[in-house]
Amino acid sequence: MLKTDLHLHSRFSDGSYSPEEVAVQSVSAGLDIIALTDHFLPPDEALLGSLERKYSITILGGIECGTKDSDTNLSAHILGYGIRDYGPVMELMQPVLDSVNRNSLKQLALLQEMGYPVTEEEARKECSGPALYRQHINYVLFKKGIIPDMFGTWMKSMYKNNGPLEMAYDFPEPVPVIKAITEGGGIPVLAHPGQQQNYCLIPEFVKAGIKGIELVHPSNTPEDMNYIKLYAEENGLFVTGGSDCHGVLSSSGGHIGDYNMIYEDISFFPLNTILKRR
Repeated sequence: MLKTDLHLHSRFSDGSYSPEEVAVQSVSAGLDIIALTDHFLPPDEALLGSLERKYSITILGGIECGTKDSDTNLSAHILGYGIRDYGPVMELMQPVLDSVNRNSLKQLALLQEMGYPVTEEEARKECSGPALYRQHINYVLFKKGIIPDMFGTWMKSMYKNNGPLEMAYDFPEPVPVIKAITEGGGIPVLAHPGQQQNYCLIPEFVKAGIKGIELVHPSNTPEDMNYIKLYAEENGLFVTGGSDCHGVLSSSGGHIGDYNMIYEDISFFPLNTILKRR
C-alpha cells in the first residue's frame, strides 16, 4: 500500500516550508509518494531528485495553475503532473506570476504608506521563488506582532470587500491551460472542485483532455466527495488527493499527512505513467 499526498506547496510559491522541510515532514508522516505543486511555477527537478535520494521518498514535480472561466465567472485550479515541457503552460502562467509579484509590491508600498513597518527585503526572506506573495508580507507583520493573526479580520478588511489592498489578477481560461499541460506531455487534474463549486465545467474540461479530479482535499465536504466520485465515474476520470499544505501561510490547506490517498501500488494510472518516465 502506498500512502500519498499529491498536492503540496513550498516557499517557491506561497508556502512557508522549504522543499526539504516538506520532504522531512512527509517522511515523518509516513508518506511514500508526494507531489510538490507550487503555483504558476515549474519545479526544480534536480533539487527534488536530490531530496528523493537523501530522504528515500518519491517526490513528483508538478504545478498548480489558477484559471477563470469567463462565461461563468467560476475559478478552476488545474494541477499538472509529469510535465516534460513546461514551455506551453508557462506561456499562460508567466503573466500570472508576474502579476502576483507586481501586485504584492504595490500592496507593500501601500502598507508602508499606512505606517506598517515592513520592507521588501524582510518579505523576500520568507520566500525562495521569483514572485513575492502578499502572504509573505503579512507573515512579516505577524511575526513582529503588528497584526494579530494571518487570516482574521485585519486580512479580510485589507484584502477583501473593497479593502485598500484588494487587487485583481488576470487568470487565463481553463481550457487552454488543460491543453497546454497535455501538450507538454503532462497529466491535467482538476483541483478541489468543492472549493470553487465548478462542477458544471467538468464536461467541458473532459472534452479538453482533463484526466483526473481531486477527491481528497480539506475543502471537499462529504457531499462534495460524493459528487466528485459520481463525476469521475461518469467521465472516466481517476481521483487523486492531497493536503494542499502551505504551512502557516494558508487557512484553507491541511497539514502534511492529514489528507491522503492510499493506492495499492504504482499501477494506479498517473503514478505508473509518471514514474515510468523517470
